[in-house]
Amino acid sequence: DEAAGTEAARVSAGLRGGEGSLLAFACDLRKTYRVANASRDESQRGQCCGARTRHVAVRGLSLGVDQGEVLAILGPNGAGKTSFVRCLSGTSRPTSGVVRIVGHPTPAAHAKGIVGLAPQQDGLWTHLSPEQHLALHWALFVEPRASAQSARAAANRTLQKFNLLEHAHKLTSRCSGGTCQRLKIAIALLSQRRRIVFLDEPSCGVDITNRRIVWNEITRMARRRAS
Repeated sequence: DEAAGTEAARVSAGLRGGEGSLLAFACDLRKTYRVANASRDESQRGQCCGARTRHVAVRGLSLGVDQGEVLAILGPNGAGKTSFVRCLSGTSRPTSGVVRIVGHPTPAAHAKGIVGLAPQQDGLWTHLSPEQHLALHWALFVEPRASAQSARAAANRTLQKFNLLEHAHKLTSRCSGGTCQRLKIAIALLSQRRRIVFLDEPSCGVDITNRRIVWNEITRMARRRAS
């Protein structure tokens, strides 16, 4: 439709370097998966177990994100939202198309510590505590030369910000789903160096009070011209 065509043109301009406000974009992104064929004939099921077909999750999508923009991607289950976020954030390689974050390919942007990600599934180590998760991410992606004490101090500031101090030393395997979800968001928003943050189903399992804390932090991030 007209809106999709306008967005595709805007992203194409960004790809040529003519759209300076775009913090990140995907141009003509396509993602397919190989899936097993299910036989309708019980007598042939054992004969075709190796058959595969291509499932199209994202079909030629072009989308850009401006500096300071909070963009929500809506759609029914199976529409390809998570597949798109995974391609844009770098956790999955697109089948075709171009992805850029602050002018860089996604791996380079991650290496600079400017990308935050809270995935819908996984993303946490069950044998570590929330404090250990945050301190480790701080030392790896924010301040690689930071002392252990400095990393723990940064972790505890973030735990307090997201109302997680009471869970600081629990193993994440013993934390509730809502607590784990807030921890993933806290990791994604850990540093002011983040220029863009991807949150997949961020409010899933989070109670109303803590959901407001999350929204407030996202608002603060947007005011810093991050997205």
